[in-house]
Amino acid sequence: MCIRDRYVEGAMWDQSRRALTDLPPGQLYKPMNVINFIPTNAAKEIEEGTYLCPVYKTAERQGVLTTTGLSSNFILAVELPCAGDKPDKWTLRGAALITEITN
Repeated sequence: MCIRDRYVEGAMWDQSRRALTDLPPGQLYKPMNVINFIPTNAAKEIEEGTYLCPVYKTAERQGVLTTTGLSSNFILAVELPCAGDKPDKWTLRGAALITEITN
């Protein structure tokens, strides 16, 4: 399943490095490349150097708390490589994928 029309907030995707990288100064969002999800039944450990990037419906990142304990705005988390950077860098910057940007 391929997902497109998403935006990265707090980072950008570098296709040549195939990893997250810093945004140019003054920019908040960058379009994300197509993400190909491959369904599987097996859970696996997150590899070192991988950022577990949250995906939200809107940039507000808030919603109603559901019975599962998650926000209704949260969709899922996607594993994104972060090359030479530690995943904590992107956590502290609040990097996330957003499905809808409102101006």
